[in-house]
Amino acid sequence: MGMIITLIVVFILTVVLTMLNFGVFDFEDFLVSGALGFLGGLLTTLPAMIVLIGIAYLPNNEYNLAETVDITAMKDNSRTNGSFYLFGGTVSENDYYYYMTETDEGLKRDKVDVEYSRINEVAENPKVEIYKSQYTNAFARWYFGETSPKDDKYVFYVPPGTVTTQFEVDME
Repeated sequence: MGMIITLIVVFILTVVLTMLNFGVFDFEDFLVSGALGFLGGLLTTLPAMIVLIGIAYLPNNEYNLAETVDITAMKDNSRTNGSFYLFGGTVSENDYYYYMTETDEGLKRDKVDVEYSRINEVAENPKVEIYKSQYTNAFARWYFGETSPKDDKYVFYVPPGTVTTQFEVDME
């Protein structure tokens, strides 16, 4: 909320100061100085926005438990994605955990990036705990919003023996 207010104030100040600097004597001067002020406002608001978004990553944050959901099934998988064009292309591979949860409408499939997940084997019902990143500073929460832009973390609790380890050395 505070970031939006700052951007609006920077934009309006730039437009007004440009109009005052050029002097508004008739309607044509008003249009020219207004257009130049608008362009100046865009040119000053964009760097201000980039700086403010960069600053959003600096404040300390903590992860708070947001939700605990019972899961009915879970599977790991990797996906290869890419795009190709004339004389080049890109390929990326992402690992995900897919899990099923029960909702009022039926079963729902979700996926989570392996990088932000942990698995614990425990003797209790399978579940996933979702932790949201929040700023610790009250001003940062007001200025940038309640949650920080960092990714959520997921902790899976599965029955013992669910995670299997298999080693294979192929000496061909």
